[in-house]
Amino acid sequence: MADSSDVKAAAAAAAGGGKGKIYAVEHLEEGVPRWCALEYGHMCEVVKDERLAFTKWPNEDRSFACVDSRFAPRVYTESIADLQKDFPRERTVLMDMDASEPLTPADAALFDTVLFGGILGNVPSDDRTQELRKVGFPHRRNLGSVQMTTDTAMLVCKIVLEDGVALEKIPYVDHPDIRTGAHDSTNMPFRYVALSHRSKKAADANTPILPRGMVELLRESADDDLMDELLQEPSHPLLTQSMPADGV
Repeated sequence: MADSSDVKAAAAAAAGGGKGKIYAVEHLEEGVPRWCALEYGHMCEVVKDERLAFTKWPNEDRSFACVDSRFAPRVYTESIADLQKDFPRERTVLMDMDASEPLTPADAALFDTVLFGGILGNVPSDDRTQELRKVGFPHRRNLGSVQMTTDTAMLVCKIVLEDGVALEKIPYVDHPDIRTGAHDSTNMPFRYVALSHRSKKAADANTPILPRGMVELLRESADDDLMDELLQEPSHPLLTQSMPADGV
């Protein structure tokens, strides 16, 4: 189990403001597939180690090396349902597409922890959020009606809660076509944050911010029908393209 005193210290720093939020991901996959590792790596670029936690981790030794040895987020083998001491439910918001209220900058004062799972990516949605919803988290928020990958959802939450930008003010790229060959492309049926949010360049308005290595994975798997396989699997949450070299 991760050091609860460190988690509490991060939570204390977050209380009452948008900075220093804790972002927790309940791992709902069997093992850590390559596409999943790429997305988790992207999360580690978006949120620094001390503020990112993975629960229900599949490796008993809690090693994150299977994802990326450069990062050291908090890793728990327990489900977040059993970690109320570290993640008090009254200060945790569950991201849920079925929630009635959208996330707003004002929520920064209400919550210390933002919780994600295999929540915002399956196409069509199979409502995997119910696995966390039934635990009894009283506070839920949505990020709009268009499905996002979970790493994108984390980036959006960080922009809203820590930068104070409303959901509707964030530039997005919906359902982009990712080129996988000279004459081939793969349509990604999700919403992504546009690179123009970070670069402030109009030329980047149609470029999605995506995990490093995902375009390469799609290209390598073009003949293996990777997208068809992933979209048919009920456990599939996300997919994307390479991050700019300097990250988010």
